[in-house]
Amino acid sequence: MAEYIFYTNDDFITNRVTGGTRRFIELVEGLVNKAHRVHLFIPGWASFPYHPNLVRHPVKRKESRFLPNGLLNFLSNYPQLRRIRKMKQARPVFVSIPYALQAALAGIKGSTLIVWEDFVGYRKIAMESKGVPGFLMPPFIFLWRWMERFTLLRVDRIVVQCRYDKQLLLRRHAYYVPRLSKRITVLRNNVNPSWIKQMDYLRVPSVPVRADRQSSPAYQPPFQMGFIGNLDDKRKGLHLLLRAYARLFAEGRDVLLHVIGDGRCGRTYRRQYRDYPGIIFHGHLHRPMQRLAALDMLVVPSLSDSFPNTVMEALYLGIPVLGSRKGGIPEMLYYEDLLFEPRVEALYFKLKWAMQGQHLGTIRDLCSRRRKSLEFDWVGAMQRVLGSSKAT
Repeated sequence: MAEYIFYTNDDFITNRVTGGTRRFIELVEGLVNKAHRVHLFIPGWASFPYHPNLVRHPVKRKESRFLPNGLLNFLSNYPQLRRIRKMKQARPVFVSIPYALQAALAGIKGSTLIVWEDFVGYRKIAMESKGVPGFLMPPFIFLWRWMERFTLLRVDRIVVQCRYDKQLLLRRHAYYVPRLSKRITVLRNNVNPSWIKQMDYLRVPSVPVRADRQSSPAYQPPFQMGFIGNLDDKRKGLHLLLRAYARLFAEGRDVLLHVIGDGRCGRTYRRQYRDYPGIIFHGHLHRPMQRLAALDMLVVPSLSDSFPNTVMEALYLGIPVLGSRKGGIPEMLYYEDLLFEPRVEALYFKLKWAMQGQHLGTIRDLCSRRRKSLEFDWVGAMQRVLGSSKAT
């Protein structure tokens, strides 16, 4: 039996459920189900599944209008971080730069960092989406890069989801390539984690693809395409998809666009596209995969994304999926026919092409191939990367 330590301020109640949240739960539950012991440092009231091999250690979760939340929580939980430092028998694992940074500042050695987001890039896009002027960005970017570099140089292992993420880190910190390249391991996510397999009954059987509606006189229902993501996160590219859809609508195309996700920007999008009855804003859905299974195609127009789980969910369910040629998405979808440049014009022409029956059949076949190549025991693979604890 090995022992691992995980640390988080997420209470799994108030925070938005994301792909990273699901992967975190998947990894912790997977390790304890494989008879390993996990010490989970987590807010005392947090909603997290019980398991006899899971030992919970309460941490504080605080927010402030005046201090950065990361700094505030570091100061509040410094005694617990020092406690982790003394737990020599277990291997510490941190799933974000901020947590690993706190660990490094507390003197914790021998830790593993799992990178599930572009720490610098995501924050830059978030500030741009809030309207922060470009001339104010350099100091923030300098600080974020320093925090990232400081953290990367003080962990033993770095696990990334795709080659793109690895190369991004090495380019950003080129001076330290000899030191960093030996620490970085690429481990792709899988299409069959537990939360996706629970929806196995939704999988779409292999059926003949309907013919192109423009060449068939018979009535066919509207083409159903969809988007799933945080509407406040501009890097998800929904604004590109909406504009591309508007061009299809102007041509009289019989197509519906289902937008699944919530956020304050949703009100803005609803107002901008109130004259487009084919755009359906569902808001937050507790079971989005049920809606996903009813789509003819999922579109992932991200401006930056490492390894979006929505792509994996679509592949597993047998739903054709198109994705932007950004981040790790090309490594997920692989085939040129499944990719597009994240520009309105390119996306518009890709959608026109994909909606034709014979092309949609090609897309479905290629997605089926990718599903088979991405189905494996991800927790087992992660366990081998993490290594055993220091004393078993």
